Amino acid sequence: MEREALALRLEILGRKNIDTISTMGNLAITLSNRGDLHEAETLEREVLALRLEILGGRNLDTISAMRNLAITLYNRGQLDEAEKLERDVLALRLKILGRQHKDTIMAMRDLALTLYRRSQRDGAEKIEQGVKSLLPRIFGRRKALRALSHSRFILQKSGQLEESANLLREAMKLLLRTSPQDPRHLDDSYMSV
Repeated sequence: MEREALALRLEILGRKNIDTISTMGNLAITLSNRGDLHEAETLEREVLALRLEILGGRNLDTISAMRNLAITLYNRGQLDEAEKLERDVLALRLKILGRQHKDTIMAMRDLALTLYRRSQRDGAEKIEQGVKSLLPRIFGRRKALRALSHSRFILQKSGQLEESANLLREAMKLLLRTSPQDPRHLDDSYMSV
């Protein structure tokens, strides 16, 4: 269906039309989610090039296209290029959206995960500490708990068991402060902690 929509848009609107580019990006995301990473990467590179040409590098849609390509590169194991794009995305989002915007925080998380996978644990942990301090205010308790769980995982895998345990205690305090008295009301997002 998405391929047909893209073919029609290409025929009627042309390659440099914003709607065509959006359809191309949507198809790339679908392909990436299905595991067809090579074709997704090819489309994402084209989407990014077109968005840069038409909208410029500081446009939020262009920055999202950079992030999508970085995610696919990460999934393909192309960590050097993924990290470079993630650093670019983070720098742009910090300038345009500020530190406390959810998209900026997600860019921080993306970069931390890539650094962790590249065994750059100090850098990953430093970023995760910044993320952790912003989470409850920006995302609310459920997403904050999920993110704390992710941060705890990074600390645990890097051998910092005491820090991981401290983070678990912090997450449990947040959980107890924000949850009903009856633990049967806790959902799976809390249990991931």
